Amino acid sequence: LERLGCKTVLSLLWHLPYSAQKRHFVSSLNQAIPGELITFQAEVLQHFPAMERFKTASRRPYRVAVGDHSRFLDLVFFNAIPSYVEKNLPVGETRVISGKFENYQGKFQMTHPDHIGSLETLKDWQGVEPIYALTQGISQKQLRKMILLALEKVQPLPEWISAETLQIHHWR
Repeated sequence: LERLGCKTVLSLLWHLPYSAQKRHFVSSLNQAIPGELITFQAEVLQHFPAMERFKTASRRPYRVAVGDHSRFLDLVFFNAIPSYVEKNLPVGETRVISGKFENYQGKFQMTHPDHIGSLETLKDWQGVEPIYALTQGISQKQLRKMILLALEKVQPLPEWISAETLQIHHWR
């Protein structure tokens, strides 16, 4: 955090995002558009663990087939720890998944999803999210969690924008 200039709780709160991205919730994978960040619910269907290739050190990715009533796709993990993938994506269970939806060589896939979780996590992975400048060892997800924890520690500030301005711009 010090490399980001965040030495105090206040300086962490003033580490403002430089951009934002929108995650689209799709109730059906048929609604997904390649290249978009999406959040969806799907059943875990089958695991295809990475297999070492003969006479090479390179590995194939670990793939997990998921789907809903409309479409199937593969979740792709490079250098995956099989026990971690199996624990987070048990076959037969429904999971909330979020990440970039892609069409690769005619097959739908999502490489290294940003989020995999229970149905209770759905609300956390929809809508607009801030994008922060990072440094080595800190991810967007980790930094967002730290900032949310810092916000819980400070006293609420009174609104400084006039009610008229808030109404004109539909900010409330």
